[in-house]
Amino acid sequence: TLVSAEIRSTEIADHSADVFMVIALGASLGMTPAQSLTNITVTRGRPTMYVSAKAGLCAKYGTFDTKLENINGIWVATATGKRKGRTMSVQYTSEDAMLQGLMKFDANSNSWIGVKGAWTGSYPVMLQKRALGRLLDRLFADVVGGFADKESTEEISENAEPEIEKNVTKRTIKREKKIKNDAIIEEKGENTATANKENSETPF
Repeated sequence: TLVSAEIRSTEIADHSADVFMVIALGASLGMTPAQSLTNITVTRGRPTMYVSAKAGLCAKYGTFDTKLENINGIWVATATGKRKGRTMSVQYTSEDAMLQGLMKFDANSNSWIGVKGAWTGSYPVMLQKRALGRLLDRLFADVVGGFADKESTEEISENAEPEIEKNVTKRTIKREKKIKNDAIIEEKGENTATANKENSETPF
C-alpha cells in the first residue's frame, strides 16, 4: 500500500485529514499524489519526509555529496553542499549516534556497531543520511523547510517510549506510596481517637 501506517485509517482511527494534508503538501512541492503518499507522512503530528526524497527535491537547486571516513577510530560522515555561491559542510559522527542510543563501541571486537533499527545492519549509510538530512535542512531550508527527517523522528519515538514508560511507572509508585501513607495516617488517627474516647469513658 502507498499509505504509511501512521496515516492509514482503521476501524478505530480516521486519518483521512492526514492523507489530505500529505497530498496537499506534496503538491506544493511538485509531487504527484502517489509520490506524496510514498515519501511524506505525519509522525507525532508533524509532517516528515525521507532524506532521499528531500535530496531529490533539492537536487534542482544545488549540488551536494557525502563521504564517510574513520578518523582516529571515530566514524565521521560529512555532507557538503553548494548553492548560489554558498558552500556548507555538516558532520555527524559515531559518537553523536552513540549519544542518541543508535550506536556503541564494542570493546570485544574493537569496532563500532549499530544497536537500533536500520543502524544495526547499515550504520555507514545511516550516518551519511543523518549528515545529509541536516545539511539539506540548513542549505535548502526554503525548499524542504518544515519537514523533519522521517528516519530521525522514528528514532526519537523509539528512544522516547522507554523514558515515558519509566516516568509513568515512577508516578504510579509515588501515587501508590502516597495512598498507602495516607491510609496509615488515617488509621493512626482513628486508633488515637478511639483510645481517647475509651480513656474519657473510663470511671475514676
